[in-house]
Amino acid sequence: MGLQLLLRSLAWLLIAATAAVTLSPHQVRPSTAAPADVERVLAFILISATLAFAYPKQRVSVFILAVVIAIVLELGQNLVPDRHAHIHDALVKINGSIAGALIAEFMQRFGTLTWFRLPSALKSIIRKRRS
Repeated sequence: MGLQLLLRSLAWLLIAATAAVTLSPHQVRPSTAAPADVERVLAFILISATLAFAYPKQRVSVFILAVVIAIVLELGQNLVPDRHAHIHDALVKINGSIAGALIAEFMQRFGTLTWFRLPSALKSIIRKRRS
């Protein structure tokens, strides 16, 4: 199995799992010790970043898809008897989608180890501009 296929499978699995959790009744919904907004934003950072890595040539489409998924899942909660859609929750999910897309873009553009190489990368850019 190639890395691309693995990433695509993982992305759609994350979407399905997030949909199941988002649209399940409160009494069967898993909970963590983290605040709900943290759970929401992390879920959509993972979804958006994984989609971006899985479909690197469709960055704009992937970003739009992640935002649409966030909105559709939030609105879909109106179909579940004890769940309700909230604008605040949708905005948190959309912000997670934006953050995930930006993180993936940064990592794809500069490499996954950029966090450690960034100071030296900046030095080389400065050196090139001075020359």
